[in-house]
Amino acid sequence: MKEATMLVVNPERVTFGELELTNVHSIAVERTPERTIAEWTDHGAHPTYADVPEVRTTIRLARTLARDALHTPRPGMQALLTWHVGPNASDGLRRRCSATAVVERVTYQVGRTSGAVEHLVFLAVSPDGAADPLVVTG
Repeated sequence: MKEATMLVVNPERVTFGELELTNVHSIAVERTPERTIAEWTDHGAHPTYADVPEVRTTIRLARTLARDALHTPRPGMQALLTWHVGPNASDGLRRRCSATAVVERVTYQVGRTSGAVEHLVFLAVSPDGAADPLVVTG
């Protein structure tokens, strides 16, 4: 699977380095352009060439916190972020997604009755600048 963009609801086991992230209810992989090139001719108003040579891969994770979050990723931390997805409990169609990622932001949403939701934003890092930072296997 090349250049995957995805939304995963209720992913199976999620880890960031040695830290297991529990109660994750969504992971979104977003690809946004950092630089866009567009060219026009004198023949009309619409571009005749476009390219996005630089792409930012952002991974957004949301999880419910059952109690105090003392051991949570902090901005600047870098590790391998891994999660497993599948259509059912069978191992047959399960896929492993992973990316070396740096924590950009950690925020919290606190409700009166629903507890707290932790939002983690990661920047996925390519090993060489050319390879896709998100690896999907299985």
